[in-house]
Amino acid sequence: MKLNKFATVIATCGLLATTGTLFTSKAFAAPPGTATASDGMKFSKTVASECSVDVRPTNHTTPEDYTIVSTPAGGTNADIDENNQATPALEERATQLTASEPVTFDCNTDTVNLTVTLTGTEPNFVNATNIEQITRLTDLDYSSTQTDVTDVATAALPNGASIKTDVNGDLQITLTSKINADNEELAAGAYTTDYTIQVVAP
Repeated sequence: MKLNKFATVIATCGLLATTGTLFTSKAFAAPPGTATASDGMKFSKTVASECSVDVRPTNHTTPEDYTIVSTPAGGTNADIDENNQATPALEERATQLTASEPVTFDCNTDTVNLTVTLTGTEPNFVNATNIEQITRLTDLDYSSTQTDVTDVATAALPNGASIKTDVNGDLQITLTSKINADNEELAAGAYTTDYTIQVVAP
């Protein structure tokens, strides 16, 4: 309620003088005969963008084993060739490593900015350098309506890309990591791939 400025009145009764303060107010009343009166109020507050990891990968601290994919390296179905010499049997060789894991981010925005980076190690030979050549590929399967990204080379991984969230404003990603042999087979030794997935709510 709006208050007018203070007004001071001095009243004298005999020899005693007193002071007091009178408060007056202005009423917001409708004119006489008006059947409807209305007023309103406003409220305002901005909710900050939020994003956190909701479901962590099971292998975020201890690496999960890759699955070995093998393909025949050569040979024929014949036991003996025309020269009566033994023919190499069909032999399985490790040509690809593959692993998959989901992660869920709890956000409250219509889109998020996604960055995926990786570092990796692999065998390094001095002599048999041909079979140490590999290609790392990554598949990103989104739970939202965003088009999935398949067989992406490391240099082409999302770097701040705008990705749609689902109906709850969240983002689930199932990441599949692949290591392919560029030549006949994978070199013997240890292979590791360490992914960092960063989601930023704009």
